[in-house]
Amino acid sequence: MKAHLGATALCALLLALPAAAQQDQPRSMTPSRAEQNPTSSPMADPHKDGGRPESHGGTVHAPQVNAAAPLPAEMKPTAESLARNAITAQQYGNLASKRHTSGAVHNLGDKMILTNSRINRALTAAAPDLRDVQIPEKERGTFDSLARDADETQFGVNVAQWVVQSYPQAISDLEKLGQQGQFSELANAAVPEMKSQLSEAQRILQSASAAPNGQPASTGTITEPKKKSD
Repeated sequence: MKAHLGATALCALLLALPAAAQQDQPRSMTPSRAEQNPTSSPMADPHKDGGRPESHGGTVHAPQVNAAAPLPAEMKPTAESLARNAITAQQYGNLASKRHTSGAVHNLGDKMILTNSRINRALTAAAPDLRDVQIPEKERGTFDSLARDADETQFGVNVAQWVVQSYPQAISDLEKLGQQGQFSELANAAVPEMKSQLSEAQRILQSASAAPNGQPASTGTITEPKKKSD
């Protein structure tokens, strides 16, 4: 009888051991299927890929100038005038940079390109139809003639004369647009740059008027270039 009871107790103990062993067994380091596929998405790294929106599934937009509201109708003529000036200034600046390998006119041309390309991008972002603005026909004729016939000195003086003639109105237009909230940041940055370029152009004309073969600066008009002799 005692032997039978001892055998029964031993069997009960052996059956209890696996359950106890399972309870004391350390948790496996292998993640479960639920851990491998969490239900919530991880937060996007704002520094990944330079923080570009396309790296986070976003949409890339053209640079905006606080363009929350469309350009008011009464400001459209001012914006068109400024856009025409910006396009023309970029053309003059590009040619000045190519025709003058050094000197004041080359530097002026580089600055004209940077400032006016930024203005043009801002205007077309707020009013896409301004992309169709072109250099006025009269200005185009003078520009083509300068590009074809003027020597470096003559061309440089004519670029400076154009800046002196055109920038005051462009600065006024930009200051007026700057009163609109969407263009205030642009005006705050670009107006001082344009005023500085205007001063540089005036110094170029003063220097040219003092030179023996310089173009007179007192007329204040862009002169037609003399054709190169064969």
